[in-house]
Amino acid sequence: MVEWVCGVIRPQSGSEPSDDGLPGILIWLQQDGEIVGQTLCGPDGAASVVGESLRETLADLPKGEKAPSRVRVASTELAAALRQSHPNLEVECAPTPEVGAFEADIEDELAELADLPRYIQGNVTPHQVGAAFKAMESFYQTALWQHVPSEFANLELSIPDLNLPLAVVLVMGETNPQRGFVLLETPEAFRSHVLATAQNRHASVAPSLPAYKVAQLGPKASCPPTLAVEIEHHGWQILDGIYPAVLATRDDNTFESLSAGDWEAMEAVAHTLVEVAKEGESVARAGDGDEPFSKTVTVSTHARKVQVTFRAFDLMAVASRIHSGAVPPLGPNATTAAPEWSSGRDSTGQSTPYPNRPHNAFTSGGRDRRGKKGREARQKKH
Repeated sequence: MVEWVCGVIRPQSGSEPSDDGLPGILIWLQQDGEIVGQTLCGPDGAASVVGESLRETLADLPKGEKAPSRVRVASTELAAALRQSHPNLEVECAPTPEVGAFEADIEDELAELADLPRYIQGNVTPHQVGAAFKAMESFYQTALWQHVPSEFANLELSIPDLNLPLAVVLVMGETNPQRGFVLLETPEAFRSHVLATAQNRHASVAPSLPAYKVAQLGPKASCPPTLAVEIEHHGWQILDGIYPAVLATRDDNTFESLSAGDWEAMEAVAHTLVEVAKEGESVARAGDGDEPFSKTVTVSTHARKVQVTFRAFDLMAVASRIHSGAVPPLGPNATTAAPEWSSGRDSTGQSTPYPNRPHNAFTSGGRDRRGKKGREARQKKH
């Protein structure tokens, strides 16, 4: 008889298993302790995914491997879910010490999972994240990228109430396979982005990047797996099965979670882009070389109403000045024909590179489609 063992292991928070909402990993072990499958699951969601997880694991079995005739689990909820989804399978509810032994064996990897960005952390609440996702859903429905004449639309944004006196938003455009937007919170970050666009096309090694925030609206496969688990747990999917991947970056090219203030800023940007879409023709003309187009609107975040001034401009005209060593002034009185005013470098005199396609920076960190790192090293050889 071939028996498998099934259980849930948790990321570590300090010296104890985490119970603060981090996803768990539903694992399938053979009798010799080798792992044959794993699935990320929400804090209380293992029973809802165990049936499909077993089907996927059986479908991925190497040729010649035998399917189990019996599965042992310690949880009565998992046992009931398995009996319902796999009625021809013998399910035994009994202790599973093999799961604890495996958990101890991969302690370092679990700590790594605990360090990954997530949505609900610190003082961020599900209400804040849900409100931001609703705003992004409204943005997605506008199909603003259809009005964008090139890969990115470029907008100045001023939201003083949210500590954004002058930011730049890049909307991923019609020729870009991803939908969403990038928020550069200072003119210096924008200048670094423009200076690095040409450099990075020929770079073989990713340079150090200035910080930015990004909302990528794509299918589940493009969303970091730990975030996808949170989205499913809270029911945050938006239209067309879109999973919003919303993250901030550090200067060392790694991602981090957003603060409560960051979430309100991204929510306000998404609402503003809905207003921008209403001026699609004027925005498109500005992007094609006409005079910049500006407008002041009031948008409502989950917490308050804020005033936003946005201005669409011709990126090519701005970029050509930056690459020639000058930057046109940003702000409501600026034009694409404005006189030169600075060197295009940051306050330290350095031109910090910035990725020309920041949305492509998402990776699953070497994890397989179930979100578990190092699967091949722990599976039996095919």
